[in-house]
Amino acid sequence: MCVCVAGEWSVCVWTEDSPRHWSLSHTWRFTQSVVSLFSVPDSDGLLCVTLGQLEITETSVLSTGSFSQSTVCGGACLRTVVGVSNSRIACGHAPKPRQTIEVHTLTKEGSIGEPVRLVSSDWCIESLVAVENQSDALIGWTDSSALIIWNTRTGHLLQTIELGHMVSMATCLRGYSCKGLLCALLQRVCVSGGRSQCVFTLIGLNPMNGKAAELTTVNTHSSERFVELDVIGSDVVGVSPSGRMVLWDVSGGGACLLASDDCHLARWAGPNTLLTGHKNGDVCVYQYYPL
Repeated sequence: MCVCVAGEWSVCVWTEDSPRHWSLSHTWRFTQSVVSLFSVPDSDGLLCVTLGQLEITETSVLSTGSFSQSTVCGGACLRTVVGVSNSRIACGHAPKPRQTIEVHTLTKEGSIGEPVRLVSSDWCIESLVAVENQSDALIGWTDSSALIIWNTRTGHLLQTIELGHMVSMATCLRGYSCKGLLCALLQRVCVSGGRSQCVFTLIGLNPMNGKAAELTTVNTHSSERFVELDVIGSDVVGVSPSGRMVLWDVSGGGACLLASDDCHLARWAGPNTLLTGHKNGDVCVYQYYPL
């Protein structure tokens, strides 16, 4: 087992030599700040790191096997970068003057092939999310609360679904495909009785006719908007600005408090493995077993 940790200017790989004993295997150092770090889906030890200051200006692939580094996009302002199934990375460029979305396929060693450019839309894409159980689908979330659905293999734009009348102050976290139904998990803020509440809403989508319907909503019972969120399956882990970490099962609506004071970020490392980073520099590995 290895754990990869991002600092402000570097990414480190730690390897477990024996139970509860870890050693530093490699460190990549950068001249720009690290914005994000995530594993490339369906790859053998490949990581994607984004670099920049206020905007992402470079995206690179790191190999935890050979410790190599390959640049995917450099010298351009990127709005969003996300990992896609089958060892791919989708990059959304800033809309200057027209926004482009490209999907890059990686080799086993981390080399980059020719990208597939997705058909442009007339909307400004704020974020991209992968779709579980549908490897060729990609969802874009716009600044006007609309969902854009693409086929990443052909590049075709399949559907645009406007949700402005259904949601407000929302971000899209994840996409799902089940028995022909496409779903999107949103985090949004609801105002009721003068109080704001952060909730998770699962939206059902019909890519054929562009219709959408709310399937379920899970109230977090918190007025804080979580600054760190990660999703795997129906499990969502979130960290609040105060360092409170909570885990929800969106399918069942349950929640449990995992930490209460000094958590800085949390990431899923697998269906039952959770990594947490703390303000004092500690990194913890948890085994998660649903009740």
